Amino acid sequence: MTIGKVATFLSGGQILGIFLFPGANAKPWFSTPNEGCPAIEGEIPCPTACVRDMDDCPQIFQKASHCSDSEYDCGDGTCGNGTDFWDACPFHPCSELDEELKLQLRPCPQRKVAVLLPPGSDEEYMNERVYENCGVADLGDNVYSLADYKPTLAFGEPGFRFLYTVWILFFVLLGLYTLYKKQAERKIFDSKEGNGISLNQGQLTNQDSSSEVRLLGYRNDTIGTAMFWYLVAFVMSWLGLMAATVLDRYTLLGRPKVFKTEYYIDLVFILAWWGTLITLLSLMSRRDVRPFFRIRTPLAHATKITILKKRNDEVIVNRNQQTTVSRIAMKMDQITRRHLGAWTSETVDVRRSPTSDTPASFEYQCVRYAYDSKIQTYRLANVHIGPENGVIKSGVDGIPSPKATKIAAFVGPNLIHVNVASLPVAVAQEFCGLFYLYQMMCLWVWCIFCYWKMALVLLCVVGGSALLRITLSLQARRRIKTMAEHTHPCTRLSSGRWMETDSSELVPGDIIRLRKDETVPCDAVVVQGYVIVDESMLTGESMPVQKFAIGSTGNYKKEGSSRKNTLFSGTSVLQTSEAEAGASDSQVVLAMVESIGAHTDKGKLIRNILFPNRVTFAFNEELKVVFLILGFWGFFGGILGAVLMDATSLSAFFYAVTTISQIISPIVIAMLVVGESVAATRLRKSKIHCLDHSRIPLSGKVRIFCFDKTGTLTCEGLEWESGHPISDGAFLEAKERPRDLPFIMQMCLASAHTISVLGDQLVGPPVDIEMFKTSKWVMESQGSNNRKLVGPDGEVIEVIKCFEFEHALMRMIVAVRDTFTGDVHILCKGSFESIGRITRQATLPRSYDSVAASYARRGCYVLGVAHRNLGPLSDAEILSMSRSDMEAGIEGIGLIMFRNKLKPDTADALMELRSGHIRPVMITGDNTMTGICIARECLLTSSRDVPVYLADVNDRGELIWTDVDTQEIVDIGEVRARSYKGLKRRSLADMIKGKESVAVDLETPQYELAVTGPAFDKLCEQNKLRDMLLQIRIFGRMTPDGKVKCVELHMEQAIVGMCGDGGNDCGALRTAHAGVALSEAEASIVSPFASKSRSIQSCVQLVKEGRCALATSLNSYRFTILYGEIIVFQKLIGFYFATFVSEWTWMIVDCCIMVFLSWALTQAKACQSLSKFRPTARILGVETLATVVGMLSINFSYMLGSVLWFLNDPVFRCKQFNGNIVDVGKWWLLSANYEGEIMAFVVIFQLLGIASLVNSGFEFRRAWWKNWIFLGILGIMVAVYLALLLANPNWLGCVFELNCGTDRAMKNLGYNLLGVETWGPPAASQWEHNVLMGAERLKLLCIILGNFATLWIFQNFVILGPIRRRLRASRPQERLKLVH
Repeated sequence: MTIGKVATFLSGGQILGIFLFPGANAKPWFSTPNEGCPAIEGEIPCPTACVRDMDDCPQIFQKASHCSDSEYDCGDGTCGNGTDFWDACPFHPCSELDEELKLQLRPCPQRKVAVLLPPGSDEEYMNERVYENCGVADLGDNVYSLADYKPTLAFGEPGFRFLYTVWILFFVLLGLYTLYKKQAERKIFDSKEGNGISLNQGQLTNQDSSSEVRLLGYRNDTIGTAMFWYLVAFVMSWLGLMAATVLDRYTLLGRPKVFKTEYYIDLVFILAWWGTLITLLSLMSRRDVRPFFRIRTPLAHATKITILKKRNDEVIVNRNQQTTVSRIAMKMDQITRRHLGAWTSETVDVRRSPTSDTPASFEYQCVRYAYDSKIQTYRLANVHIGPENGVIKSGVDGIPSPKATKIAAFVGPNLIHVNVASLPVAVAQEFCGLFYLYQMMCLWVWCIFCYWKMALVLLCVVGGSALLRITLSLQARRRIKTMAEHTHPCTRLSSGRWMETDSSELVPGDIIRLRKDETVPCDAVVVQGYVIVDESMLTGESMPVQKFAIGSTGNYKKEGSSRKNTLFSGTSVLQTSEAEAGASDSQVVLAMVESIGAHTDKGKLIRNILFPNRVTFAFNEELKVVFLILGFWGFFGGILGAVLMDATSLSAFFYAVTTISQIISPIVIAMLVVGESVAATRLRKSKIHCLDHSRIPLSGKVRIFCFDKTGTLTCEGLEWESGHPISDGAFLEAKERPRDLPFIMQMCLASAHTISVLGDQLVGPPVDIEMFKTSKWVMESQGSNNRKLVGPDGEVIEVIKCFEFEHALMRMIVAVRDTFTGDVHILCKGSFESIGRITRQATLPRSYDSVAASYARRGCYVLGVAHRNLGPLSDAEILSMSRSDMEAGIEGIGLIMFRNKLKPDTADALMELRSGHIRPVMITGDNTMTGICIARECLLTSSRDVPVYLADVNDRGELIWTDVDTQEIVDIGEVRARSYKGLKRRSLADMIKGKESVAVDLETPQYELAVTGPAFDKLCEQNKLRDMLLQIRIFGRMTPDGKVKCVELHMEQAIVGMCGDGGNDCGALRTAHAGVALSEAEASIVSPFASKSRSIQSCVQLVKEGRCALATSLNSYRFTILYGEIIVFQKLIGFYFATFVSEWTWMIVDCCIMVFLSWALTQAKACQSLSKFRPTARILGVETLATVVGMLSINFSYMLGSVLWFLNDPVFRCKQFNGNIVDVGKWWLLSANYEGEIMAFVVIFQLLGIASLVNSGFEFRRAWWKNWIFLGILGIMVAVYLALLLANPNWLGCVFELNCGTDRAMKNLGYNLLGVETWGPPAASQWEHNVLMGAERLKLLCIILGNFATLWIFQNFVILGPIRRRLRASRPQERLKLVH
């Protein structure tokens, strides 16, 4: 088989054409153009005659010259000036023949002859008549006709022989290298060096990841490196050959053309195109291209490590509501991974130290791993301190320098290494994706097929958007790198001496000294003194946080009870005990380095940003199926387009690829994500910063929004309400004024806290600050111990010892000395439940719990206080007491209440969320009764009067449900059974899965449920929580871990948002699909979204923008799909008639309509109110499919209708375009006809109509007429094309080849318009124009208006109107129903 036949077969032309339509070249197939019409007479140029002497030109050619005596006739209709003919016409038509024959040939003047062609004539018949009329058959011996010149491309020329050598030698050397590599590896692993280790080497142990990770060791090899660069040259040879053919097409490589003729240019391009595609696809399908050219080596001796990480299963949103389509998408993903590799790979360098005692190490995803010879693999290079507090305290003298040096060699520097790729590497990484390969291969075809203008436009769009993403990504990484690798001087204790050192040299176990205004360089444990820090960057908590020295007993728990003793890397020191007390050694703040680099909390957050877990979405899942469907349709449509145009020519390949490129637009992905970027910009203007743009459309599907209470729904601070003292086991009268309370309670208000003074600001928990302000006492000296407090009347007390508040115990305790009496008093403050458990029961009233609960039900923040008088004890005796010693025998002395006010806009925001059918849920660490009161006040519950049943655990560990209003114990099973109105009970999971046809209506609330933290844990243990989860409105007394678990359980049922102010909400904020941290710190990395406004209106705005972004993405998808299919159908109809629309019309369609209108669609702003519906994310759902299929069917019907009108209207009789005599490879010659003009008008207005309709809608985006940018672009385009349709012929129409013709035709029609010089292929039509008369223009306008009217009726009555509502009512979908 010859190379030409192979290329023709690969071009797609013969795949179906040979077997189904042998020799098919008549256009159209089933009718004869202009049948029954007179023969067409046209002037057709004669074949060029080449002579050595102009006198040898036949007479018919000599009389044809139109050049002056001073000019030379170049033989192609042009005249040139110069010293001689070859100077005047260097690129004359005979130059290629002259180069071959070496006869100094020059062309005879161009001559046209009249040819009479009957209807149905083909190109062969036309050429016979032309040859006959031109006398080409008998030109003489000295005349050479280009018609007889068939130049051949010698594939044996030196250039091709060089390429053959490169290609053949590559495969030969590749085979030899493969044998060499196997032999070398076998030799290594069989030797002593390999110790018989199997090639399947070890796994990465102790990695900070849930994915399986494997390690493969390699070393560089000279032969392998040479082969790798040979591979690069091999790929570049294909690209270079393809580029050479494109340049030669436009004679940019000089004249004569390197590849001789257009045929050979096409032939070589097709070969190079397939070679490039196959080579790049082969490389992309392998994860180990570069490691293949290295030699496998045991890990102990490897210089390169390839890390294979198993792909994490994506987090499936709403697993219980998966559809058949989403399951198909998952199956496709599994098949793709199985065949293309279920592992990702990354190769890193191994660092080896000259000293033998330092193990080899490498860094992967910012984490350092070191080789462990005992297990013969790599493990985390980290050193742990503790875990006993006593051990940590005993290390206050630091570690010796030799030991520190050894540890430093093992763990590495205290830096978070962030790799920022260079611009060339970043560009290569960005463009190595499969879709970019598809785009590139399409653009190459556009360039060779004389559509380079639009290829350049799309290259700018695709390349510009990619470069923008690269630039933004590099800028973000550089910012992260600056933050992660920031170092500064610090003071370290080394071998008993203090020394200034760089923070990068710290190692775990070091003792550092902290001063005011320093940045904490690592995670460290305070072992002496106390410090106030700003943690807003890490937690979003705007209030300064106090940190105290660790105790001598117990175990260190960084994420638990010891958090108050831990300083976190990147936080700022605002004040220290040293600054308050002077340079006293006992008040110097010392901290032990606990972790460094990527092992710190800051490092983990940075790694979460750099290497996030993927979250899949219904939109993304089904997009894979869409591309699969479009791929099959593109393959079939490409072959059909090739067959329709010409099943036996190389141009069929180009028509096939251009058809495929329209079915799957190269810019479809860019258009789908633009809406996210626009939404992120608008959120930023609303002071909401987004770290992950992909979460924005996800937030538009939020069904449940969880809220913290304090600082989120309510104001930050608390207001004093009252105190209710207890004496002799009975409640006394409640007092509103703190000064009216017993002195012991006043002492408790003044001292039972850990607040500090930072300038003029009190720092500490809000309740402690308000309590101390209320007491009117003054702090003369401060610290965790040894504080001196002075009362309003001069009373003085001293704090001797303090045990800080612990979340697990829900209380704190202090020992103070009354300087007047000398007695030591133990004062304890905490939740009333906790105080009730530890106090002597005889000192508490029987109504203690009920009274406290009644205050909580009124929305008060209730604390219990207790007291014990120890008498005159020494400081040493007090300091030696443990917490349990101090709490023993303590007596209750009263309750203190604070009022937590709602933020002004909380109720409005919650009502707006509820109107948008979003269920608000409260998850708070506060008392559940207080949470219920706040929930009722802000209408977080369905109503203020709805019954609320509270679950708690009694002293016997039993779960009990209580009516919070009547305090009666209820049987929750009976309550729920009554609310279901006798329907069969089933779990909510079964409801969602649709296992029964009857759905329980939860949208009519009859009660609300609330649970305490212990009850939450109990229900989880009993596996009952999931069954009632979506009826529980308030979760109280929740620990940070409990909040995370609660959010995770909700995420199993729906898409969940979480809003909090940081602090103990961090875990839940990071876990939720859409976490919103109310933080004034712009750089906060605690959650995907951070709002500086500190209002839950941010959540409303986020949902609005999310819904708008999702609707915009869906509309962009509809538009791009409809755009592609409309263009493809238009092309296929045009291929049938061998007609095309003009080049500049294509430019308008592909550039202005596709690019500009698609961009303008994304500029629609979010709707100002939330709809009760959410936008669908199902691009293959019934509604979306009905829209696309329906609109496409309507448009295709009107396309066919316009064709039938043209074929049957008497006005157009004998005006059909005869494609039989046309070179269909020159598509730019196929537009000067009525068929191309009619299809151009119909299709352009169809696209404009589709764009206007997908821009409509008001549920999630503002009304269509408020998108001024879109209306401006649309209005201009409609006005221009209406003018081209309705106005008389004009210069603009001639540019687009619409309502135009030749000068002669224009004058014959009575128009004083300078037309075009030539009009399409000669003799293709006897009419040298396509001017529509007035009646035809109006008929075509009626078709266009009828098309738009049908589309409008279909959308507004079927898709969005009464038919849709009726179908929804008759066939309701199984949906998750919630009490909003």
